[in-house]
Amino acid sequence: QIPSYVRGRSIHNGCGGFGMGPHNFSHVFDCYAKLHSWNFESDGTVTFSSQFMQTNFYNQSVEMDDIWPSIYFGVESPRFGMKDRMAALMNSKPTDSVETYDNLNVNLWDFGL
Repeated sequence: QIPSYVRGRSIHNGCGGFGMGPHNFSHVFDCYAKLHSWNFESDGTVTFSSQFMQTNFYNQSVEMDDIWPSIYFGVESPRFGMKDRMAALMNSKPTDSVETYDNLNVNLWDFGL
């Protein structure tokens, strides 16, 4: 039984998926970001929903049906071949665009609620 004073919504960002296609991530900072939401009603009803964040990193991985080659905190498994390692270097070069790597699932944001 959920107490009646527990009301509102709790939204957490975090890990959602550790791989796609033939490759997997080995570090929690590399996995696909996912939002998890719990909605607490005054009548004790709780609803849960979650959804992957539609980042460029995630969408490019879905399009390829594989993890998008980039430089990661951990080691991908199985290891990329030479072609994908070179692509990872090119995909990870610093740019003025936030689109280079927009999947950080450890960001904090104050919504001011």
